[in-house]
Amino acid sequence: MPMAGEGTRFKEAGYREPKPLIPVDGKPMFQYVVENIDINFSKKIFIVQKQHNITGTIKNIYPESTIIELERPTQGAAETILKAKKHFEDGSSIFIANCDQHVIWNSKKFSETFDNSDGAIAIFHEPLKDKKWSYAKLEGTKIIRVAEKDPISEWATVGFYCWKDGSEFIRAAHQMIEKNDRVNGEFYLCPVFNYSIKNGKNISAFKVDEMKGIGTPEDLQEWINLR
Repeated sequence: MPMAGEGTRFKEAGYREPKPLIPVDGKPMFQYVVENIDINFSKKIFIVQKQHNITGTIKNIYPESTIIELERPTQGAAETILKAKKHFEDGSSIFIANCDQHVIWNSKKFSETFDNSDGAIAIFHEPLKDKKWSYAKLEGTKIIRVAEKDPISEWATVGFYCWKDGSEFIRAAHQMIEKNDRVNGEFYLCPVFNYSIKNGKNISAFKVDEMKGIGTPEDLQEWINLR
């Protein structure tokens, strides 16, 4: 779980805690999201900024987790995940989740979808095509292209990105970075799939029942008001 962003919007809104520690239903945001995902992972890896001083909190909640502390911000989430590559360069499967969303979904069915493909992305229906999301273009349940902040379809991504072989993520992410393929100056995660698709990988879509972003002060307050 990449949690090494600056959380600028929350700071500007007056929040004192680093974004991953902001309370959601009485729990730190990152814990709320992990529990909401509802998958029993063999290993949990959190990538954080050292200056945020959140390692102790994570270890209290998930004592067996691996925590990677970064001295400085990266150039985007894809580069952040590469900081953990030694943990999956052997070909282990990886499930990458943003730390700021709530979903209603069937995690067991998602695991079945993931088992039958080279990778998978959880998606939700977004007819308004808000440009704050990333999007996937489908052929049936197969993803043929993704785009960051560009509504190429009505299917936006939840923020759950999975590769069956972690070494393929490393390969595709390096291909993207070598081409300097950025959006708003950053190396985002979702576009890495375009390179895996070019590499001949079969990437499946999994439609969730509902998704609610909680990654901005406005979205979080809206979510709290709905509870």
